Amino acid sequence: MLRRFLSLLAVLSAAVVLSNCASSGGAPYASAAVARFGADSYSRSTEARPMVACAPQERYGLATVWGNKVDDKANSTIFDRDSGKPVGVAKVFYNNNAGASAMAGSDYSYSNSFRDYAGGIFRLGLRNHRGAALSAYQTNGNLVCIGEEGQRYSMEVENLSNHRLEFVVTVDGLDVLSGQSGSFSRRGYVLDPGERREVKGWRTSMNEVASFKFGGVDDAYVGKKTGDTRNVGVIGCAVFSERGTNPKPYAGTDSYRRLRADPFLASPVGSGFATPPTR
Repeated sequence: MLRRFLSLLAVLSAAVVLSNCASSGGAPYASAAVARFGADSYSRSTEARPMVACAPQERYGLATVWGNKVDDKANSTIFDRDSGKPVGVAKVFYNNNAGASAMAGSDYSYSNSFRDYAGGIFRLGLRNHRGAALSAYQTNGNLVCIGEEGQRYSMEVENLSNHRLEFVVTVDGLDVLSGQSGSFSRRGYVLDPGERREVKGWRTSMNEVASFKFGGVDDAYVGKKTGDTRNVGVIGCAVFSERGTNPKPYAGTDSYRRLRADPFLASPVGSGFATPPTR
């Protein structure tokens, strides 16, 4: 009696262990063990089964891989930050079409990837290798850009304010200048009022970058560098002001002018029809 009881405990233990593996790819073994326990005798249920380690959960969708080197010159400058706290932070997600659609859910709007942030003092967006803005889902305050595997892409940042700003950019959790984990304490690109810059890749020198390219998670630069892919699919941009300045939307930019355009400028109502231009 005791022997049969111990055999039953052994089978139950095996079923529990294999069920734990089932959550990460071990389902065939777990199902077989449980089915045999219910259908056959105790002696047949304790047959030796191959034990396998639980594999890590497979990641699907897009990540950013290390692309070819391209020319992209940068210069050094002095920028004294006003504080260690950014005046604005942008966070943008990306994935392939199926993944982006799943992330968006059922309540979304469809647009492009460019948005103004921090009250309109800077802009961020993604472009493909042809320079066209990536399409995106806007959902619950999040922007999910749509990319294609093998496609080279870049970010465009623009200073819409009346003072210089410093842009610290990350891809998949890695700083684009140092290749190290993203942090507010790292330095970035400094842009003059009204200036824009294309961030093409991870900087390898003052003259070159390794281009950003969409690829599978298994080939992600962050995974090959750190072994950690938890932050794939996200782009961050933290913007800092210069000491002694108070950045506001710059009146000289086209964006500032367009956002303040008046659709009904004239108060008196005229009559007649439209006439050809005189100049």
